[in-house]
Amino acid sequence: MGCLAWPAGRANLACKAEEDALPFPDMSFDRILIVHGLEQADHARRMLREAWRLLKDDGRMVIIVPNRRGMWAYTEHTPFGHGQPYSQGQLARLLQGLFFTVERAQAALYAPPLDWRVNLKLFAALEQAGNFLAPQFAGLNIAEASKDVHAVMPLKRRPARRRVLVDALAP
Repeated sequence: MGCLAWPAGRANLACKAEEDALPFPDMSFDRILIVHGLEQADHARRMLREAWRLLKDDGRMVIIVPNRRGMWAYTEHTPFGHGQPYSQGQLARLLQGLFFTVERAQAALYAPPLDWRVNLKLFAALEQAGNFLAPQFAGLNIAEASKDVHAVMPLKRRPARRRVLVDALAP
């Protein structure tokens, strides 16, 4: 897998690294966008912990994953048909367990995974109606999350008590 310079003629600003060891200092980014990343990650929790490390305290992250109930997750000829799909609840629990607060969650991509070049009007109609008719069967789940910095605040240490040993057999 390689990285292509875009737009042409400009320096390549892409980075190729392990998902849980990115070469950036802590709190480097205001926004992080993860598309086709979480479902393909070997260690999703490690990847999200790395994103938490890189995100500034007031930063936001948008994650787009295939929906477990959607048809797109079961068709191998689409990019969403590979890896681990997530339901909206699974994604929210995963993020909350890793000290993120889910600010917004929504679904998208309601049309079935067919060749739509012939009838794009039908595709647009299905997209508009999908949210009302069957939102649970959307192809994608999208979550916007922020860093929950208060969840990882260290607890105050209790002062150590002085222990006094009492000899129960003493006269």
